[in-house]
Amino acid sequence: MPRLLTIGPEAQSRCLVILKRARVTPNEIGPVGTGKSSITGQFAEACGVPILVANLSLWEPSDLVGIGVPKGDCTQWLRPRGLPFVGNEEFFAEKGILFWDEADRCEANLQNACLSGVLDGRIGEHTLMPGWWQVLAMNGSTDIYTTPLSEAMRTRVCHLYIWHETNGPLEQYAEKQGWHQRVRDYLANGGRIKDEEPEWDDLGKVTPRGLEFVQRIETALEETTEFPTGDLYAPLIQGVLGFAGMIGYLSSSRERLPTPREIGNNPTGTALPSAQMSRISVVARLVQSVKPDTPPAALRPYAEYILRFGTEAGQWEITSFGMRTLGARAPAVYGLDLYTQYRIGQKQEDA
Repeated sequence: MPRLLTIGPEAQSRCLVILKRARVTPNEIGPVGTGKSSITGQFAEACGVPILVANLSLWEPSDLVGIGVPKGDCTQWLRPRGLPFVGNEEFFAEKGILFWDEADRCEANLQNACLSGVLDGRIGEHTLMPGWWQVLAMNGSTDIYTTPLSEAMRTRVCHLYIWHETNGPLEQYAEKQGWHQRVRDYLANGGRIKDEEPEWDDLGKVTPRGLEFVQRIETALEETTEFPTGDLYAPLIQGVLGFAGMIGYLSSSRERLPTPREIGNNPTGTALPSAQMSRISVVARLVQSVKPDTPPAALRPYAEYILRFGTEAGQWEITSFGMRTLGARAPAVYGLDLYTQYRIGQKQEDA
């Protein structure tokens, strides 16, 4: 089970901006209390639109597709008033966010109805208003009594894994939102949020549709200038293509970059690429070159090189991406003192 790339609340908000521009539906996955619904609600407020929370665990199929009544030789499905369908304009604003909550705590037929809405904006005979953007949320493998997503649903969304690896991102978010000073002091003094990161299910997969989504995400990232996006790139690609697919995609650059052998022979003297995407690519190639049983001595020069992105270039998001993905491929990296140095440096950066 790979240790997937996760994002905190502040990065979650920025990911929503990118995915909305890319016209890709997010699936926010995380334990109870990580802020999936609240962050999305605040994003809707920032966009100046309402949010409709549809808790699928409490809904019946008729709440989505309507109730069938005889009409001559046919059955007519009455339009539900609880969703922003075309024809319900008197009840809903022209634009908004439809938040499908508890997407994996409902029956399969409800998931299928939701999938239809995500696919083409239609549920049964009813069409969702075009100004409403859809967002999914679920607890996934972090909870019990869940219904696994179908293959069709998994490949129609971008999966975002919400987790506060350190308190730093949550501290930044708390300050931005004006949380009570005692709460902020608790976070600043190392108050624990969760004991350990859950074991995630990797839901992404390389498909033709997924590559189309990646194309849209790439374009949206290139067009975004009002906030940093370097730390979002890998989690967004992972969310569509999965962990292994992300590594393969990011390492596919044709540019001449330092090879794993060059870095292994001289980790401190090999130059760091200057361009952001080149740095991501060279790290992905390092990760791709290792095997699960690679010994610590062989991993050490790679970890040393990856650490330099943070210590020398100030790009701790590259170091974080490299250390986490390197550890996912070869767990022995977690025992290196260099990994401890990375965690210390990352916490100082977050603070």
